[in-house]
This record gives sequence, C-alpha cells and structure tokens, in this order.
Amino acid sequence: MSIADIIVQVDASDASGGRAQFAARLADHLRAQLTGVFLRPSITDSYLRDAQQDETALKFPPSLIKAYDAMMDEVEGRARSRFEDVVGERACGRAWRRLNGDFCDDLIGAMLRTDLTVLGPGRARIVIDRTDAAGLALASGAPILIVPDGALEGPVARRIMVAWNGRREAARALRQAWPLLTAADRVSVLTVGTVERSIETGALRGLFAHHNVAAEFIVRPGDDADAGAILLAEAERLGADLIVMGLFGHARWREWALGGASREMIQRSWIPLFLAH
Repeated sequence: MSIADIIVQVDASDASGGRAQFAARLADHLRAQLTGVFLRPSITDSYLRDAQQDETALKFPPSLIKAYDAMMDEVEGRARSRFEDVVGERACGRAWRRLNGDFCDDLIGAMLRTDLTVLGPGRARIVIDRTDAAGLALASGAPILIVPDGALEGPVARRIMVAWNGRREAARALRQAWPLLTAADRVSVLTVGTVERSIETGALRGLFAHHNVAAEFIVRPGDDADAGAILLAEAERLGADLIVMGLFGHARWREWALGGASREMIQRSWIPLFLAH
C-alpha cells in the first residue's frame, strides 16, 4: 500500500502557492506523482453568480466570451507558473489538469482516481457551487489533506497524531493513512473519552506493531463536545505537523452537516488535517 499519486487544487492566489509547496514536499517525501488541478468556471456560471441572472435569458456576445476566455487563460497561466515554480526540480513527477469549476462533479471524479487530494482551508469554497473541502470528502469518500494558510514551513508528515475513537470514519482514516504513518519519525495515537475507549486503544497496539510503527498511545478524559479543543491542545503539546482523523457528517437538505469535532477542527486547526469519511 502506498500513496503514489497526489493532486493539489491550485489557483493564482498566494495561499495556493503555499499549498502547492506543501504538496510538493509531501510528494517528495512519499516519492509520489503530483498533479496541479485548476478549476475553471464557465462564463455562464460566473455571470450568474455575480449578477444573479436567469440562465435562460443570457445571450453573450462573442466579444464578451473572447474577453472572458482571455482573462481565464491569464489566470490559469499564473496559477500554472506558480505551481511549476514551486515544484521546480523536485524528484516528484508533475502534471497539470484543468477541470470544470462550475460544479464539483469533475473534481470528485478526479479525487476518486487518485490516492490523496490536497485542498485549501476548510472554510473556503472550492468550486462555484459552494462545495468546500469537507463537502468534497463526504461526497466522494476519498481522503483529503486540508492545508491551512499558515502551515507552510517546517516538516511535512514527520510527527503525526492520530485521533482514534473506534468509529468507522476513524478506522477508515487510519487505513488510508498507513503510507504516511510508516514513513513518519514519530506517531502518537490520541483517544478522548471513556474507559471503554481506552481499553479499545490497547487493542490497536498490535495493529501498529504489525505495520512496524512504534506509536505512543495517549488517553485524555473528555466527551465529544470537548474533543476538538483537546485534540488541538494535544497536537500542539506533541509538536504534531499532521493530524489524522475521521470526518463525521451526513447529508441534510442538499448540504453536508458536520459533526462537532470535525467542524471545530476544520475551522480552527492551524495544523494540516488528513481526513477520511
């Protein structure tokens, strides 16, 4: 099992350059191929979003379409140059893809055909239909790595903290994170909660041993309402540079409702998050 193919969502912003740099360092660390993905919105969707117009009434003159295409070519060109400058002469292979940025379908399709997707801050809208990073992970079932804007310096996936509560989502995140865990310098497994959970954590020791991962197991008192704050405090104490955890959520009125700890971590974490649903 390995992470051999990584995609990173890029645009022309400064934050995107930092995200691409993080992804390139991770790809080097794992000896993976890295693909920059640019989400390009159509003129119709961009105009509808800005002007709140009825799509059936829109008839764009050729000159406007030409000007829009030229503008988007320039934006994509800046994004691609930033990506290629960041990747530079790194050992990881690199590629570039343009996807439809109006809806999440194309990006989800790409996520399903790669090992890991690197995205920007969880609160940011990724595509025009207002889907954010958590929504993409919940809709696709694919693992994602959210990189906060400030997480640009220091090691990448060397000191990892795993959040474990025995649920399906946590187990799936753990299974998909093994390539990262086996390549890390230090791994800590944190359980927040009851005695039953602490006993269950003991059963994980054998699994980590079978993967040749020497992990530290930690249990902290608390309940689900406190979990997010406890996770962040422990991650800071441990000097973690990556947190692995399950993403809890469900569909509600065509939107995704996140569990409390998931929501808090996505909103507050300054440490990159490896998430799986």
